[in-house]
Formats: sequence, structure tokens, C-alpha cells
Amino acid sequence: MSHNAHIGRVEVRRHLGATVLKESMAKDDGPETLGHPLDHGKYNVSFNKARQFIFIRHGEKPPKDENGKETSDDLSQQGYFRAANLHQVFGKGSTPSGYNTPDVIYAMKSQPKSDASNRPFETVEPLAVALGMKPTEDQRTQEAPGVNVFDNCFEVDQHTELKHDVIERCESGEYEEKTIMFCWEHKNIPYIVAKFGFAKKDLTWGLNPKRGKDEHKNFTAIWVFTPTNAGLDFKVYSEFEIGSEGNSGDGPFTVQTPPDGYGKEVYSHVDTDLRT
Repeated sequence: MSHNAHIGRVEVRRHLGATVLKESMAKDDGPETLGHPLDHGKYNVSFNKARQFIFIRHGEKPPKDENGKETSDDLSQQGYFRAANLHQVFGKGSTPSGYNTPDVIYAMKSQPKSDASNRPFETVEPLAVALGMKPTEDQRTQEAPGVNVFDNCFEVDQHTELKHDVIERCESGEYEEKTIMFCWEHKNIPYIVAKFGFAKKDLTWGLNPKRGKDEHKNFTAIWVFTPTNAGLDFKVYSEFEIGSEGNSGDGPFTVQTPPDGYGKEVYSHVDTDLRT
């Protein structure tokens, strides 16, 4: 895809000779399965008006305490570092041919005293600012209908309401030829995809969506759904790993650029029955 100007960059310190950050900071309880059956909704033809739909998980989170409880609703240091560097993956002039820079970003709304954290908002806030959006908690902001849209109005499990909002804006033409990004809690992404009717079979979060097990430690997957004449094209790409000079995971951090560049395609499938 062709893009014009490259966005202004968030300054981050780079360090040579970094080692890949170990994932052992939090206890590995093994892959998790889905909590309850997915509700597969019907694909709405209005989705075809949009250019593309992108789903990502929030950035890294702090390790749980000894009782397995969350210690913070915010990102960890690695998570903030990932957020500061997402412009390298999704910024104008930075995306590969397989997916586009988002015109619209939906970030999951946080809910006090619940499982819904601030992490999705914190993850995409720097990218949104770099793209000219005005991310504001609990609000929808835009310059004009479909222009520099940031939405922080939908809670973690409001899948049906989210679907209806997107359909309505596709039908009105507001999202025509727009790329729409969703940043959510990872276990809910397969439920949103199912509710939208984007998959006929159950998917699980990760780089291999048909693995049948939730890749709960994966923070790099990018799920991309593109309406085409042949059907709904589904591809999975990978962002980047984060390196740390030390072994403690406290940084300083560096982006581990993949050998093939950002946005490496790792999975592809076309559902021909979901075009109409």
C-alpha cells in the first residue's frame, strides 16, 4: 500500500547487543482454553464497504502476584515500550503490503473494579497521537465522520453493541474504504471476531488461530480481515519482540526487528462464503 508522509517518531533509546526478553517473568500456567462457547453471528454485507479490520492485543502487563492476582491495571515497562513503538508497525509509510495504517481505532474501555484494564487504551494512545487522533478516555473523538477517529466507549464484553456500531457506520458510508483497528483484552478478541461473523469456526488468540489453545503469552499477533471479491481474507502477522540488555526484564529495552522486517505474515485463510 502506498502512504505519503512518514509520521513523527516517538523518541526511544536504542541499545546494541540486547538479548531477547525472557518470558519467564510471570509464572507459565500453560495454554488456556476458551471460557465458554463462541457466539457466531451472521456476517453483514455492510462490512464489505470497509477496507480492512485489524485486531491486536494490548501490550505486556506486570507479572501476577504469588496468588495469581493482577498487580496492576496498567502496562508493564515492556508494554509501554511496545506502545511507544507501534508506529513502526502501523504508522504511515511503515506498513507492509498486507495491512494498512488505521483510520479508526477502537480501544477497549476500562472499568473500575472489574477485569477490564487500562492497557488497551495505553497501548494504542501513542500510535493514535502520531496519526493525528485525539485519544480521550470514555469518549469518541474525530475531526469529521470517519476522519482520525478514536473510540473508547465500549466495554470488554460489549461485543454486540460494538458490532452494531461498526455496521451502522459502514452502512452510512462513514467507514467506506476505512481501515478499522480494535485493541482489546486478548481472550475477548475471538469472541468479537465470531460475533462479527468473520469466522465460521472457533478461533483462539495467537499466531496460530486454529491451534485450539489460547496463546496467552503472545503480545505480537496482528489479526487482519480484508473483504475481497473472492471472500473475506484472514491473515495473521507478527509485530516485534522486545529485547533487554539485562536479564531481569527491567530494561533498557530495544525493538528486535524481525529479519524480514515488520509485519511478517504467519497465517492465511480465505472464507469464500462470507462475502455475501
